[in-house]
Amino acid sequence: MEILGDETELYGRPGTLAQIEPDGIDKANLEISLSEDVSAHEGEGHLKMRRWDHHATDDVALEGGALPIQGDWFELEDGVQVRFDMAGTYHVGDYWVIPARTRQGTVLWPWDEVGRFGIEHHYCTLALARRQGGSWTDVKDCRPLFRPLTEIRGGTCCVTVEPDGDVQQAIDSVIGAGGGCVASGCAPACTRSRVRYGSETRMT
Repeated sequence: MEILGDETELYGRPGTLAQIEPDGIDKANLEISLSEDVSAHEGEGHLKMRRWDHHATDDVALEGGALPIQGDWFELEDGVQVRFDMAGTYHVGDYWVIPARTRQGTVLWPWDEVGRFGIEHHYCTLALARRQGGSWTDVKDCRPLFRPLTEIRGGTCCVTVEPDGDVQQAIDSVIGAGGGCVASGCAPACTRSRVRYGSETRMT
């Protein structure tokens, strides 16, 4: 069994592999006794237990409870064999779908290389900050902020700054969006400034 929670899964780390102890299932109290300490996952959200049916063979021994990737053909069961490219790149959570029919006794997939499935993580810069003296300083928001369309006046793409609003924040949001204009004051009598290709525009 593999024990893991949200933190382990989102950071792309493997869970803790353990075996269920003999007579280790207590149905009355809904408890399971495992062969390994899994307390490291105690503080994680949405804990889950994932079943694995692999086992050591005469040729391959388990490493940390898992089967190591090898370059030779490896039999899963009933004659179904797989082989991994030793030069390939693999990630925790990768999996492959093998369509098979027990009645026909065949595997219904191409005999050449089969692509992997798995979780794809996407990243973007949200902020830049400096760590100094045990605290964060010089925090710069990198999010492309913009006002809701329902609050844009006059049907333009300008960022409108209310009389008590922060003009500098409006300029920064326009820069983050790649350009635009900043309108200061109430329509129709307002002052507009267009910002293009700015990176460090400051109000003085």
